[in-house]
Amino acid sequence: MPTKVLFVKPKQALNAEEACAFLQISKPTLYKYARIGVIPGRKIGTEWRFSKAALEKWLSEFENERGGKHENNHY
Repeated sequence: MPTKVLFVKPKQALNAEEACAFLQISKPTLYKYARIGVIPGRKIGTEWRFSKAALEKWLSEFENERGGKHENNHY
């Protein structure tokens, strides 16, 4: 019987610099919001990691709550 190979697409994890570029925010803002749980992320040792899919979902939900407005107002 032939062996089946399963290909799994790896989850995209972003470091802080990549997450800042993706969200177009500064590092201090990213760290602040990640620490208080506004932005989804995990601290692994001394480094923060952010799932691109989770950030995309968060952005979508945030925009839906605001009626699709793209304002620069923060919490």
